[in-house]
Amino acid sequence: KMTSLKEDVRRSAMLCILTVPATMTSHDLMKFVAPFNEVIEQMKIIRDSTPNQYMVLIKFSAQDDADSFYMACNGRQFNSIEDDVCQLVYVERAEVLKSEDGASLPVMDLTELPKCTVCLERMDESVNGILTTLCNHSFHSQCLQRWDDTTCPVCRYCQTPEPVEENKCFECGVQENLWICLICGHIGCGRYVSRHAYKHFEETQHTYAMQLTNHRVWDYAGDNYVHRLVASKTDGKIVQYECEGDTCQEEKIDALQLEY
Repeated sequence: KMTSLKEDVRRSAMLCILTVPATMTSHDLMKFVAPFNEVIEQMKIIRDSTPNQYMVLIKFSAQDDADSFYMACNGRQFNSIEDDVCQLVYVERAEVLKSEDGASLPVMDLTELPKCTVCLERMDESVNGILTTLCNHSFHSQCLQRWDDTTCPVCRYCQTPEPVEENKCFECGVQENLWICLICGHIGCGRYVSRHAYKHFEETQHTYAMQLTNHRVWDYAGDNYVHRLVASKTDGKIVQYECEGDTCQEEKIDALQLEY
């Protein structure tokens, strides 16, 4: 349900951008909100356990400024390339719980304003817009916009969550017990699910598949695990390498020496 912008409806001066894609860096975020920099008091990046996305709390100088941002940006694409759109909601208040499920209460009677690590000037949110990253370090939004790196200038923590690769079976879509064909890259589920990896072998005769969790390679023709694969010089096909005698033993000793 869309938030009503009628004058008699009570709203706050704080908005939250939901489901910001992890591919969107803080620099991209600064560019997106750039037309409203003068009326933004503070921004804070937050997230939950949902992968590949985060949220942004934005506190505006006045209610009218929040309404203007809502009208201009709600439902708008972040950029012209990707399909992700800006989803805005009004926020009454924000409560943060630590990982040990204990509420973090505000520290009272603080009088000294913190300094921006980039320009070393005091951060007064009534004068300058402030951005607080996931690692809880705060900066002037303009200073962080000039920071070339995507990590925090203080602790080098990545400000936005890294995208997580979501592999799934090409046929049934399950995301566990997956095998990837080393010939064509087809991903299928194992024998304890729907056996789509083995059905791919029956259809294509692609012999080797690697389990995505532990990177062990299975040979469907020999019906066993493979310890070493090499590419044939004659036709480029992948074949199993069998080492015999002293050569294999020497290679094992060399491997142990490198490891220890």
